[in-house]
Amino acid sequence: MGIEDEKKYLKDVKFNKYFEKLSGELENKSIMIYGAGILFEAVNQSCNLSKFNITGVMDQKFEAENAPAEFLGFKTCKIKDIADHKPDCILVAVKNYQPIISRLSAEYPDIKIMPLVRKKHVPAFERRNIRHNIWIDENGLHGKKRKNLNAFQKLETQIRTRLNSLIGRIEIPQIEFNITTKCSLRCKHCSNFIPRINPEEHCLISIEEFKTQVDNLLKAVHKVKNLLLIGGEPLLVKNIAEYLEYAASKNKIERVWIVTNGTILMNEDLIKTAVKYRNKVTIWLSNYSKNEDLKNKLKHEEFLKQIRENNLDYDYVQDLTWGYTSEMKKNKLREESESYFEECGINCVAVFGGKIYVCPRAGVFVLKGIYTPQIDEVIDLNIENKPGQLKKKLKDFYSREAFSACNYCSVMEDRGHDRIMPAIQLEK
Repeated sequence: MGIEDEKKYLKDVKFNKYFEKLSGELENKSIMIYGAGILFEAVNQSCNLSKFNITGVMDQKFEAENAPAEFLGFKTCKIKDIADHKPDCILVAVKNYQPIISRLSAEYPDIKIMPLVRKKHVPAFERRNIRHNIWIDENGLHGKKRKNLNAFQKLETQIRTRLNSLIGRIEIPQIEFNITTKCSLRCKHCSNFIPRINPEEHCLISIEEFKTQVDNLLKAVHKVKNLLLIGGEPLLVKNIAEYLEYAASKNKIERVWIVTNGTILMNEDLIKTAVKYRNKVTIWLSNYSKNEDLKNKLKHEEFLKQIRENNLDYDYVQDLTWGYTSEMKKNKLREESESYFEECGINCVAVFGGKIYVCPRAGVFVLKGIYTPQIDEVIDLNIENKPGQLKKKLKDFYSREAFSACNYCSVMEDRGHDRIMPAIQLEK
C-alpha cells in the first residue's frame, strides 16, 4: 500500500467528516499519536493537523536509542513514557486499532484512547454472511482449499451469492459441530478453553442428537459450505464414522472437515467412510510437531500414512504457530461489544450442546456459568421449528451487531502477544 492508496482509503471511510467531529471533540486537549506509519502520513498530507494539540508521536520504531527526535515535524516519544506526558487523549493511527486500544485502555484507564481513522462500518449480515461466503468461495476456509478462481468466476460467485441473499436463501459459510468436549491433550493456550471444562461438565453429542440437529439446520438453509467436526478431540468418539457418513451424505453440505490433533489414528470405519466421500471430506491434521514435549503422544507419521495410502484430502500446515490465549475471564471486561465484535472478525459459528453460538468460546462461557446469553443470541437445533421460523432466526443471528459473550472475551488483547509454540501443555 502506497500513500495514494491510503489517501483513497481516507476518502472511502469519509475521514474528513470524522476529522471535523474529532477536532471539535478534542479542542484544547493534549494529544499523543500512536503509530507513525503510512496511514498517519496520509492523514498529515490530507488534513490540517495543527487543529490538534499533538504533543508527541509514538511508534515501535522510535523505541531504539538512536531514534529520530522528530517525525513529520512532531516530537517522537517512547511508548513506555506515556504516563510522563499525561495526555488527555491518544489517537491510534493504525487500521487494526482495536487490539491497541484495548491494551492501552487497560494500562491507562484515565486517558481517552480513540482511533485516528475509524473504519467504515459494514452491516453485520453483509460481513458475516455475504462477504464471508464470497471470501470462502475465492480463498477457501481459513485459506485452505483455495479454488484459484479467475476474474470471471469471482464475479459470477459474487453475483450468485448476493442474488441468493436477495431471494431469501440462507447460505452458511462455515459451522463447527462440537461433538465432544473431551480431548487427548491439555493445551495451555487452547483458544476454546477446553482444558478448563471439569470432568463432570463434559458434553458428548450422540449420533441421534447430531442427526436431529443437522436435519433441523438443513431444513432452513440453502447450503452449508463447510461443516467441521471438532472437539475436544473428535476421534475420541468411537463411532465418528457415523457422524461423517450422515453429514457427508447430505447434498446441501458442500464439504465436511474433521479437525484432529493427530494423537489418535483413524479406525477402519472412519477410513472407509472418508474414502467413500473423499471428494467432499478433508482431514484437518493440526501440526504440533514443533512441540518436542509431545513427541511421544503425536502419531502424525502414522496418521499421514493412513491419509496417503487411502488418497484422502487433508490439510497439514508446516511451521504452525499458535496465538497466545490468556486465562478465561469470569468478570465482564467491557460494557459495549459492537466495535470489539466487528474488529475481532473471527467467523467460527459453532454448535455447542446442540445450540448455535457465535463461536465455541461463547458455548464454553455458558457451560461454565460465566454469562447468560440473550434469547436471540443462540439458536436451539434440538427442537424443530415451524417452516420459515428457523430461517428468520438465522437471518437475525447473522444480522446481530454484537454478542454479550464478547464482553467476556480477550481475543483482541491477546493478539498483541507474539506467536507461540503450538500445544504447550498445562502442568498437571
